[in-house]
Amino acid sequence: MHFWYMGLMPDENVKVQNVDFFKVDQNTYDPKTKVWGTDQLIKDNNARTVTIPSDIKPGMYVVHHEIIGLHFAWRENKEKKTSGAQLYPTCFSKWCKN
Repeated sequence: MHFWYMGLMPDENVKVQNVDFFKVDQNTYDPKTKVWGTDQLIKDNNARTVTIPSDIKPGMYVVHHEIIGLHFAWRENKEKKTSGAQLYPTCFSKWCKN
């Protein structure tokens, strides 16, 4: 599964942790083709086209891409009290002008 989020940076001194993000795309599981989004991403040479919404305010945005790996989600670590789902986040900045 993978998800794309964007968040407006009010100014360059704001920490990414304090940005309000909104989802612009996701690719999870397609029951028609029985293909997971990450498998489709691999098939597409790790590339995906995402459309930036046309109604957003101009400014500097942080784009956050996140892959959630479920390959070990069934495992449970009783010592750490966590499941095996693995997160692979990535962020980068982008100027958006109208």
